[in-house]
Amino acid sequence: MLITVHEFKTILLQREDDIVQITLNRPDRLNAMDDLMFEEIPQAVSMIAQDETVRVVIYTGAGRAFSAGREIAALLARANAPEVFGVPKPAGREMDFVAGLQMPVIAAVNGAAAGAGMGVALLADFRIASESAVFAEAHVQRGLTPSVAAWYLPRLMGVAKAMEVLLLEKRITASEALDYGLVNSVVPNDQLMNEAWILARKLAELPPLTVRFTKHCVQQGLNDSLESVRVSAGWAQMLTRMRTDEQKISPTKK
Repeated sequence: MLITVHEFKTILLQREDDIVQITLNRPDRLNAMDDLMFEEIPQAVSMIAQDETVRVVIYTGAGRAFSAGREIAALLARANAPEVFGVPKPAGREMDFVAGLQMPVIAAVNGAAAGAGMGVALLADFRIASESAVFAEAHVQRGLTPSVAAWYLPRLMGVAKAMEVLLLEKRITASEALDYGLVNSVVPNDQLMNEAWILARKLAELPPLTVRFTKHCVQQGLNDSLESVRVSAGWAQMLTRMRTDEQKISPTKK
């Protein structure tokens, strides 16, 4: 049974045992991300990150959309603000709240995931899409350079297809997303959250520190050499052996 952990205005933070669910909760705006949501999500994620008993995070959207992306009003305000020259802040920095989580993250994509909403979905370790899910990019059409999608899409679906999505605003259906490797599975709409929780419970049963180290090594490997990952994995195995009883290696049977 899901229990509300904290009251927010734009998101729901709920928990059952060692699994936490974050729900983007502006259904009347297709869960578009306004400034308040960008303040509240990091607060929620900070609470999760400091709780060592949390083993898996699920996030989804309320209503019929995952997230329509950045709130248009916020984009207009930024576009009309006077330009200040200096060292720019990294584009897509709002996504750091997801990228920084050490435990496995599952995105249950229940409808449209557009722009920044698509970026949030891409940052998850697992993505389960409902049959009505649609992925779309609209940064370029608004005169904005994409960041998260520009990094992930070529790695997931190849450069040529990624350029179609980024520059030509090609919409990706759930079935296409599965073919491209953007999602792990596609399920009927009414089974989405059930499937997400089944996966979450499987992940929660795994050795937690080993899972966190494995996620770190995978992320490191996207940029670093094989040798650097091998070194990280060696340190991780030693620390796990010293600090936990997670390494349960049975003797070889004869």
